[in-house]
Amino acid sequence: MKTLLACTIALAMQVPFCVAQDASTNIPSDETHTPFAVAAISDLVHGAWTPTLYNDADRNPWLAQEQENKPKVLSPQGDTQTSPAIAQSPGSAGTGASLSRPAGNRPGTLEGVGNLTYKGITFYGNIDIGAQYQTHGASYNDDAPQTGLQQVIVKNSNHALIHYSQNGMSQSVLGVRGDINLGNDIALIFKLEPGVEPMDGFRWTDSVKSLAENDGVAIQNQTANFDTNRAGRIDNGEAFFGFEKKVADDKFITLTFGRVISVVSDKVSKYDFDSGAYAFSLISYQGIVSGGGDSEDLRLDSALKFTSQFGRYRISGLTQFSGKNPVFQPDGVYGSNRQLDLGYDWNRLSTDVVYVGVRDGISATYLSAAQAAVLPKDSLAATISDNTSYAVMSRYRVDRAGRLRAFGGFNHIRYRNPLIPLKTGITTIGGFDLSVLTQNAYTVNKILTASWLGAQYSITPRLSVSGGWYQFHQNSYSGNGCSNNSSAQCSGSLNVMPILFAYELNKSVDLYGGSEGSFVTAGYSNGYLHTTDVTVAVGGRYHF
Repeated sequence: MKTLLACTIALAMQVPFCVAQDASTNIPSDETHTPFAVAAISDLVHGAWTPTLYNDADRNPWLAQEQENKPKVLSPQGDTQTSPAIAQSPGSAGTGASLSRPAGNRPGTLEGVGNLTYKGITFYGNIDIGAQYQTHGASYNDDAPQTGLQQVIVKNSNHALIHYSQNGMSQSVLGVRGDINLGNDIALIFKLEPGVEPMDGFRWTDSVKSLAENDGVAIQNQTANFDTNRAGRIDNGEAFFGFEKKVADDKFITLTFGRVISVVSDKVSKYDFDSGAYAFSLISYQGIVSGGGDSEDLRLDSALKFTSQFGRYRISGLTQFSGKNPVFQPDGVYGSNRQLDLGYDWNRLSTDVVYVGVRDGISATYLSAAQAAVLPKDSLAATISDNTSYAVMSRYRVDRAGRLRAFGGFNHIRYRNPLIPLKTGITTIGGFDLSVLTQNAYTVNKILTASWLGAQYSITPRLSVSGGWYQFHQNSYSGNGCSNNSSAQCSGSLNVMPILFAYELNKSVDLYGGSEGSFVTAGYSNGYLHTTDVTVAVGGRYHF
């Protein structure tokens, strides 16, 4: 930790103590490109915020990777593009994305400033630490996902607090990626990108463990906990291999297999105005949208993913294979997941439409006191559902320079009881036993809609601001049409309104700060100790 702090200070002072910077590196923009294209945090402060991928959830909205060996294309908007594949930024439960820079702005990079690349293999990382104040929060949990705190108002939000945090603007990761030219414009690509917790000994992120730690604990005494898709192993992030074929300057095709980011997560991150910023973005923090209804499906084991770009047009698809084996399905894949995306860019407008079909989706939670008294230690409860999701998302570059950009999206998710129920005794990610399965929760189908609208604006070449509104709204699926807080099945909503300022100190160090207010209404507030929260978060990142 001392070495990390020394490196951070040295980089902030532009002293070549840890990493030699490469000022000549060019960062391609990805205005119309694939979800895998990445740009830099300097984009945030040098012209345009354009999230292009992830999210997760757990993903990082501001990291960029060195693209010197990637083919570049020119988008219909006149922005320089880069072929996708392994050029994904680290991130999230969420999901995370990158910010892209309009052509002509001063270049810069985050990832790759140390030039840690040898024969197409690159080592990179991101360390994000900070502190937060919350009016109604739950105590810090070093196994809780993302920041270690609850970022929006939830049932166990019970007291005001001030505490250090992590991953507020982006998921901390240590990763390696490969992009090896095989000839004939074909490249072998691979990536291993585990999330780490820098404030807790750089352990692998293990969010599911935070649920088990709260088994049987009264709600007012619980620590922060949340179900995501990272579960304490080196493959808690992406872990895939595949091939990329460059057809022409503005045309490419990629095919990858392994543990991959969902197609919808790629697109959500592209169109989220605070993409990957866990302390400020609802859809990055919770991962429900990026998971097609369940956050555990934001990243998918044993999945085959196809991505392509043909000028202004793009198409992506994904299918997941069920089964269990120690390499690609260590915890077992019991259902199925199918996804399809169609996208188009016209002038300054970019739009995507995404379909997701999930069978036997798993949403895990802690055991009640009565359940914990008789069931195996560290086991969990889960609701099983079949989900169908449709999303339409857009962004618009208001001015030609790209200093002001508008973002918006709408997602409709239908939850049904599973057509093929699962058997008890199965495990979820991380190998945690599911001792209690609820498979009849949606006799009346639950409809969840997610909406967001926001903007990003570059105030100066180094300082930018973003802000907007997120809402999750559910129908009444109790059977009586209730619209109060008498039941969690009554209609209601969760609303979040953030503002985020980001400042680029230099190529390797970024500072950020902002606030986020959240509140719940009607059925969404059932069982809550408090219904509102205001969070203030500050922090910094070191990336290499």
